[in-house]
Amino acid sequence: MTMVGARILMEDCRVLSVNEAQRLERVQAAAEHTLERSGLRRLLDMPATLWRASHD
Repeated sequence: MTMVGARILMEDCRVLSVNEAQRLERVQAAAEHTLERSGLRRLLDMPATLWRASHD
């Protein structure tokens, strides 16, 4: 257990002081925003022929 200022920050190797789901949402939103601003979103689209070409 890790305590700072009478507050438990970590227990059993788990960080308790950070809302992980909230952080992941914010990071995902920032990534989406960055892709839109940079014009690179198209690079994430899978080409229609990607798998078909490998099975011919």
